[in-house]
Amino acid sequence: MATMDWLVGLVSRLFVDFHFQWLVDETRRNLPRELDFAAEAENMRLARRLYCGRFPWLEVPGAVAGLVSKRVLVMELCRGGQIDDLAYISSNRLDRRQIVKQVNQLYSCMMFDCGFVHSDPHPGNLLVRPDPALPSGVRIVLLDHGLYNQLTPDFRLSYCRLWRAIIDGDLAGIRASADSLGCGHLYGLFACMVSGRSWRAVSAGVSRSEFSTEEELSIQSEAGRLLPQMTQVLESVPRQMLLLFKANDLLRGIEHRLTGRQRFGPGLSFTLLTDACLRTLAEASWAAADWRDWLRLRCRLCLIRALLIVRDLWAAAAASVESA
Repeated sequence: MATMDWLVGLVSRLFVDFHFQWLVDETRRNLPRELDFAAEAENMRLARRLYCGRFPWLEVPGAVAGLVSKRVLVMELCRGGQIDDLAYISSNRLDRRQIVKQVNQLYSCMMFDCGFVHSDPHPGNLLVRPDPALPSGVRIVLLDHGLYNQLTPDFRLSYCRLWRAIIDGDLAGIRASADSLGCGHLYGLFACMVSGRSWRAVSAGVSRSEFSTEEELSIQSEAGRLLPQMTQVLESVPRQMLLLFKANDLLRGIEHRLTGRQRFGPGLSFTLLTDACLRTLAEASWAAADWRDWLRLRCRLCLIRALLIVRDLWAAAAASVESA
């Protein structure tokens, strides 16, 4: 920690436009929590209770009773291949699209429903393996439960409103949501970082614009130029938001690795996250007795689920053609 503090201080003096003190503060706060293995065992127990009951295809390792302390943790052995290991997935004939759907369902539940979010999302912490006993045939294993964060209800609703505004290209709504999350002065860049899309796509409404090769190249060319402003966004937003940046990157990365770019419409990860977001907003509208907004949201949910059915049929037809 002392070395990291010194290095970040040096970088800040040499490059005054870069802001990395938030990284030191987060690491100092989280590292002791990650090294407490008794706390990790408790996180595993809570994750099993919250998520394994909802998703029969999910496996969270259990701690071995009597072999848990703050310094030692013995867990069940959970087998599988890394979630982005294409050779393992192909050799076991796992459905790549189904893997993408299941991992998105899990993280959508974490972010929008329960708020108890796994705080180290990367492919090394997700395993897959075949399981003929499951209707989907795919079991997912979630590893490394040393660090979770609990999103507050107010934060989750603010994030849902931001996501809805990004879907619709509602620039006033994006700015209002960014203000509530601490970075209204950089609301455009913030929306691009959340969605992984260009400002042109965000302005038009992400749900109405496909992700093209040209857009991908544009984002790559602009990222270096905007790096100082990106560090300002990371410094300004609530610490809870950093987890969602990581989770969104994970979901987009897994989808791109396993299924490539969608042939039509927005990506599968984006569609599933949108479904979870609108469902949460509909529940909030119902609780607030805002029947008009509730009805509007329920209609949109029906359209999104119809789109998912069409895509599933398209994917099944394509798979049949390839096997023939």
